[in-house]
Amino acid sequence: MTTPVGTNSDSAYWSRRGRMIRRAVFHPRIAAHKKDVHLRLCRSWAPVLEGRRILKTDLFEEAFGEDALLDELDRRSGCAVGIEISPWTAARAKGRFLALPILSGNVARLPFRSAAFDLIFSNSTLDHLQPTEVEKALVEFARVLKPGGLLILTLDNKHNPLHVFSHWARRLFGWFYTDRCYTVEEAREAVGRAGFRVTEATAVFHVPFPLNFMVKKASPLLGPRLDPCLDRLLLALDRGERRPTRFLTGRHIALRAVRKEGRP
Repeated sequence: MTTPVGTNSDSAYWSRRGRMIRRAVFHPRIAAHKKDVHLRLCRSWAPVLEGRRILKTDLFEEAFGEDALLDELDRRSGCAVGIEISPWTAARAKGRFLALPILSGNVARLPFRSAAFDLIFSNSTLDHLQPTEVEKALVEFARVLKPGGLLILTLDNKHNPLHVFSHWARRLFGWFYTDRCYTVEEAREAVGRAGFRVTEATAVFHVPFPLNFMVKKASPLLGPRLDPCLDRLLLALDRGERRPTRFLTGRHIALRAVRKEGRP
């Protein structure tokens, strides 16, 4: 079967997209906030990382932005590996983080031995795949995790109407390929079929997609005067994670899942 052009299984497509990027996607303060949100999630769901082997999927942040996670995961664990479908993006990430093990590969066909990792942190990676590839990737996650190993998974959030619209707009205007958004139940079912037990679910990163665009436009005009107002706004938006309406405002759903004993 021919791989559709523009899916996460098409490394050439993602290399072309990477070469088109001339500057960081997120404003530096929003990028720092995004990084803090994801690291806080990791600290909450995997408080002890020292001596654990970690795999992080998708190195877009490490290649282009200030919201990189791999370096902090490596600092906390002593052994974090990054994998990225695009050889060009992987090379760019390696150029920024020379000391870290980074390679190019497909999450649906991971180039690692079985039970090689204690934790996989997969942030907004599988939502770029078609459903059949998602199933293969989750089975691969289960294969390379040790029994009892932990998967922290984030996906584009189908509960958030504004984010669903932004997802549609990205596809319409060809900004980059995204296959679909997910509800918590859809993600639970897919993860469960692959041999995981979901123990936690939430929604993260409550910054609406137009805000980054507006801040980047306003920043040259307002300069440092913008920063205190933006910081207060980000703090207020972050409180959405603790509200009952969090699934309506978060850009990503997040699942904590444990690999079942005896699988695969």
